Amino acid sequence: MNMTLLQIPQLITNSLHLDTPSLALKGDINWPQLVHHADGHSLTPLLYDTWRQAGALNDVPADIRSRMAKAYADNAQRNEHIRREVLEIHQILSRADAPHLILKGWPLAEQLYSDPAHRVLYDHDFLVPIDRAEIGHQALKEAGFQPLPGKDEWVAKHLQPLWRNDGYQWDGYLFDPLYPRPVELHVSLWERGWRGLRVYPLPDPWANTQACDVAGTPMW
Repeated sequence: MNMTLLQIPQLITNSLHLDTPSLALKGDINWPQLVHHADGHSLTPLLYDTWRQAGALNDVPADIRSRMAKAYADNAQRNEHIRREVLEIHQILSRADAPHLILKGWPLAEQLYSDPAHRVLYDHDFLVPIDRAEIGHQALKEAGFQPLPGKDEWVAKHLQPLWRNDGYQWDGYLFDPLYPRPVELHVSLWERGWRGLRVYPLPDPWANTQACDVAGTPMW
């Protein structure tokens, strides 16, 4: 009998233990379902490299191993593009005198992962003072970033996302290095009552900020 849908997440979770991976890649594993599940949770690059370092890839069918290796390599290339974009956006906003705090994204890939290729990133988030946000937004547009079509009306925490699409057509591949990343300029960190949670604005998120190196450049 094939591994059940409940056992597949357990196998992935066991493989990614922070202490010692618990690997059991033997038996009747539904490999297409497993890698589909890993893709959907953006874990394929991390899972591939974890198994590679543990010497477990020989237990993975060749076609699945090749698919995972491609996801890892493509995500490494994609994240190199993202690193350069972070620097460019930082420079654009700085020239426009739009103070900004970089949120999540690339800094976490650098600080929390031994290999940035392990983390899959989808956009850029920056917190900008509300009185400078439109100026930063306009500077990005002048640099070639264009509004994404549509915006959820209830979203008030950031201005309309911008990206450089350049006619790109996504084919559904989650780790495409050429996928254009939207830029979101936040005027607040989150929505009040986000998803029914009791979250409230921080009184002054700028008060205790400290500079740190991001992509080799001091940023806030």
